[in-house]
Amino acid sequence: MLLAIDCHNWIHGDWHAVGEKAGEQLVFRVLRYIDQFTPDHVACCWDFVGKPTFRHDLHCDYKSNRKPAEPGMLRCIREAWASLTGHGVRSWAVEGFEGDDLI
Repeated sequence: MLLAIDCHNWIHGDWHAVGEKAGEQLVFRVLRYIDQFTPDHVACCWDFVGKPTFRHDLHCDYKSNRKPAEPGMLRCIREAWASLTGHGVRSWAVEGFEGDDLI
């Protein structure tokens, strides 16, 4: 079984719920799902931060009403990615794509 997770989506929600603990919350949830479902493979997928995606080319106003990610959330993303890597969980981000596109 493949467990594919849009980690960027999850951490964004966690950021608004628990703030600076968002990275820890995400890692806890991913590890809990791995324990619960015992997948053969895990893919943690992230938005490629700082560059437009192909969706921006399709729709010039894509996400135009959103504020840039807060520095604290970006720090949580880096910390969560590093922690997941430390637990042997692979993560991916591809320039021009969002996490859900990778899935």
